[in-house]
Amino acid sequence: MTIDIADYLTVPEKSEWKSNIGGLSKVFDCLFFEQEDHISFDILKRDADREIEINHLKDEFNNRILDLLSNYVLVKHFYNKGIPDEEWYRKENGKFIFYPNFQPEHFGYQHWFNFYIESLYSRFIGLIDSLFHIVNIKYKIDAETKPGFRRVVLNTLLQIEENDVYKVMNDINNSKVIRKLNIIRNNFIHNQKPSEISSGVKRFKVGGIKTKVGLGDYTTSTELLNVFQDSIKYLKTDFEKFKLITKI
Repeated sequence: MTIDIADYLTVPEKSEWKSNIGGLSKVFDCLFFEQEDHISFDILKRDADREIEINHLKDEFNNRILDLLSNYVLVKHFYNKGIPDEEWYRKENGKFIFYPNFQPEHFGYQHWFNFYIESLYSRFIGLIDSLFHIVNIKYKIDAETKPGFRRVVLNTLLQIEENDVYKVMNDINNSKVIRKLNIIRNNFIHNQKPSEISSGVKRFKVGGIKTKVGLGDYTTSTELLNVFQDSIKYLKTDFEKFKLITKI
């Protein structure tokens, strides 16, 4: 079966935005740094450069939240159209039938849902990176922005005995809820997409290479959405602690 995915690309009406955000409205509202309309800096003041950079990073974080919110609305737009993938396979007469409840339009909705959910996960991880950059500047860690950046920031926080900051940043980085989202995000980028049924072929190194062929793996649209919703709620709690502890 061939479909034209462009036939199913639609944009939510303005009135739909509020309903799509739904119960996460208050969560998103809490995930902003308060910023003054007009900010001035005394460049002769000690650490003025850090103050300027932190304010820039706060603005960037707020903009990232707006991007995330817009992305979420688009995800919900296609999710609400209906993607009947809870039963993603059915066995009949010794054969597996994939997406047995799909009509042609459901493949279109699924495509655009998957398109936007992948970017939603990446944008979420970008939020956490922004918080680490703020900590890096505020506490004069000055870690290089290269692989292992977060680990260096966390280790340095312990060394300089900023234990409360360490606890909240370590929780953001290593909590079970957010780690689950990050694993899925890594699979989106580096491995087989969890939003598509995998090949079912798995290879193991046990005295050589052994191959196992099975049904494959798949993460339903509802689960992908739930993982994000759980993660953004969890981040909200840690973000409130972050602002209180860092006084930013």
